[in-house]
Amino acid sequence: MSETAPTETPIDEVVDAVADRTDEEPESIRTWLDPLTDDGRVSPAAIESSVTDVAQVLATAETRVDLATRTHDEATEAAADAPDLDVVDVRRRAFGERLDDLRADVEALGDELRSARSGLNSPVAVYRAAFDLHEITTDAQDIVRIAHDLETELEAFEAWLSSANRRHDALVDE
Repeated sequence: MSETAPTETPIDEVVDAVADRTDEEPESIRTWLDPLTDDGRVSPAAIESSVTDVAQVLATAETRVDLATRTHDEATEAAADAPDLDVVDVRRRAFGERLDDLRADVEALGDELRSARSGLNSPVAVYRAAFDLHEITTDAQDIVRIAHDLETELEAFEAWLSSANRRHDALVDE
């Protein structure tokens, strides 16, 4: 692989170059590079395909956060009509803070994705990008799960707000 641009290179050459410059084991390097290979070669097309796949996972996370945002907006409207209780305000604020954290996490992952796809001018940079792409995917999948859970909790909160009996029963249980 050229030191100035990612070119199609046999994976063995990339693995050897990365192993020479890092303390990583060749098999570990090969595993991380696997998504960036086609027919035993690290290639720009395989890199772009992997970046596209990660971008789709990140887009799913963004969509999940958007859905949770809408559900939060609905729950906030319902809270405006609920009795003026401290517990309502505390829960509403906590949900808002969690949603803000998810938005910040998605934005940070977008920045990481842009960074991972640039500066691929050495075998080590390509290897680090492969590792970063995996981490971004894992983190985006976590956001999808967390945003879905938040949405479910918000729906339950909204149902709780709309029913005096549910509020009473929940407060008694606490």
